[in-house]
Amino acid sequence: MYEIAHASQGPQFLHLRVVTRSFFSNLLESAAKIRMQSNKTFGSALDMAKVQKLVNPEVAEVLRRIEVVRHNHLGHGGKTPFSLAPDEIDFVYVSCILGARLFLRLTLS
Repeated sequence: MYEIAHASQGPQFLHLRVVTRSFFSNLLESAAKIRMQSNKTFGSALDMAKVQKLVNPEVAEVLRRIEVVRHNHLGHGGKTPFSLAPDEIDFVYVSCILGARLFLRLTLS
């Protein structure tokens, strides 16, 4: 899922791959905010889901921690961009997609 740029492709190839991951990792926040009809933050949408007992508290805590890692390493306000190993990026990326799927499936319940 994560490709290391070949020298002939230049550094912009690697940057494009990370930006693409960052874009799709925003799905978690967007799906939560849409489902919970919140225009605030992912945290507020997640809190609303917990209060309405739509998400198990332990699952909510996992989602909150994934969102913190996503924001700090892949998000536009990242504190420590490019400090995760490729497999760690994949883990966060896939976790965000599965979290978004969880919120989107809540809309079907």
